[in-house]
Amino acid sequence: MKKLVLFLFGFTVLTAYSQIEIRKPGDTQDISGTTITENVTLNDVPADDEWAYWGGSKFHVFNLSGSDQQFRLKRVRVSVPSDWDDQICWPPTCYPTSGAMYLTPNSVSNPAPVIFNGGSTTDLDGAVAEIKPQIYPGQPGSSATYRYIVTDATGDTHYDSITLVINYVNNLSVSTAQKSVELTMSPNPATDYVVINAEGMADAKIRVVDVLGNVVYTGEFSNTRKLSVADFKSGVYFVTVQGESNKGFTKKLVVRH
Repeated sequence: MKKLVLFLFGFTVLTAYSQIEIRKPGDTQDISGTTITENVTLNDVPADDEWAYWGGSKFHVFNLSGSDQQFRLKRVRVSVPSDWDDQICWPPTCYPTSGAMYLTPNSVSNPAPVIFNGGSTTDLDGAVAEIKPQIYPGQPGSSATYRYIVTDATGDTHYDSITLVINYVNNLSVSTAQKSVELTMSPNPATDYVVINAEGMADAKIRVVDVLGNVVYTGEFSNTRKLSVADFKSGVYFVTVQGESNKGFTKKLVVRH
């Protein structure tokens, strides 16, 4: 079955803070570094239509760097079943993706868009800098996790990201979908320790990875945990709490020494 999605992730250290904000269209809240969970039903994407895709999540990127900048988009498959496919839309067009990581182009014939300072408008006829995933889910009842990372023109500097979890519900409603769990961490940025809370996530697992995808910590989790970060290097990490149902929640953690 042919399918499509969009995602953001990075493999080099995030070196710039507050360069960008990621927001939902029409919202003012910065959701960069967070996880968005979406429940997709058979009403949204019929299982017998190989060309049907889901494009319900859209995110706008705001340039707050102080000057006009070129930005690219990096999509990473964090945890995606083999029968899922995806496509990434980033100005000026949509791109077929492949592999665990995909980076939008920046060439003479297809330059990365310039986002004007202070907003989300690009130099491409005023088009909005919009991250638009197109998801082609596989078997109903499965889930996938993607990360979308906003980078500089080289693709080496990672500014921020958004994680997208998609549950392809195998009925025509979302009444059986799991309740949303809020994952919180404090303090963040952290120096010596961080307290991680996710009420309702008992008998779960916790995993911490750096921006290169290296696992730096794994352990048991039950609603809350105080984690020492004294031995972590300064930088950006992603904390994932995953329950028995395999549904995970991810949030960005900044460590500063």
